Amino acid sequence: GATSLYWADIQTSRIERINLDGSGQASIITSVPGVHDVSLDAANSRLYFTRHSVNPGIYRANMDGSGVTPVVLGESGPSGTVIDPIGGQLFWVEQTGGRLRRSTTAGASVVTLRSGLASPVGLAFLADDITAPSDPTLDSTSPLAGAWSNDNTVQVGWYGAADDVGGSG
Repeated sequence: GATSLYWADIQTSRIERINLDGSGQASIITSVPGVHDVSLDAANSRLYFTRHSVNPGIYRANMDGSGVTPVVLGESGPSGTVIDPIGGQLFWVEQTGGRLRRSTTAGASVVTLRSGLASPVGLAFLADDITAPSDPTLDSTSPLAGAWSNDNTVQVGWYGAADDVGGSG
């Protein structure tokens, strides 16, 4: 499939998508007052977004924008949502609440991992099982190749050759 970028536009109250070459811009979800950010769970064909001012909380939808469903409501400035598709967990920070939180991707079992944060606004997820491609034909003249997590769900850029088959480069 095409590689795309998604974003939340606070001014227009929309979630938009565009291809990496700048073509194919489309509104995925329109009329979402208070939309703040968006994150993707490509493994399960879902997107997650936060709302601040109107019905604050975290919501999810199908990648085409259908099936909008509240996941966790009543959060204080939720932001920076990230998904662990293998563990089935959703992580986020509360900007005004000063907390780092976690739940299932369905919104159950909400846990505060850390409180007392000043004003967190972003979050990133790093899986620790990233491995180099196992193709011994890769060398420094090879074009960008993919490196996948052991469960084949996380793709990152990879240039050059691995030291050994399955090595780390």
